[in-house]
Amino acid sequence: MISLTIPGPPVGKQRAHVCRTGHAFTPAKTVNYEALVKQTFAAKYPDFMPMSGPVRMILSIYIMPSKETQRKIKKSIARIYPIIKPDADNILKIVADALSGLAFVDDKQIISVYAEKKYSLKPCVEVILAEP
Repeated sequence: MISLTIPGPPVGKQRAHVCRTGHAFTPAKTVNYEALVKQTFAAKYPDFMPMSGPVRMILSIYIMPSKETQRKIKKSIARIYPIIKPDADNILKIVADALSGLAFVDDKQIISVYAEKKYSLKPCVEVILAEP
């Protein structure tokens, strides 16, 4: 089992932009976050051999609440969930793409995914990878 905490606000995978010339490029925000995920993994698991079998992925996505949302959370008895951007599936995609080749050979190996967004004063993404 592998666990990894990616510090900072979560970023969702953005679509490639196409210029008038037809040249496509990946937005800098996506490139930078993928680099952060790779660096975080490489720092924690420097000599890791990628998993070659099926992989289960669990994501806990912690998003910083706005000041208004913080007041609502304090007043509310019920739990308040973030139904705001970035989308959980886009965060999953950027993490899976970044870890492909490092934690597992290819993201096609992912057979099961669980992702949950929550509010936290410490924004980050916690990733757990396990073989079934």
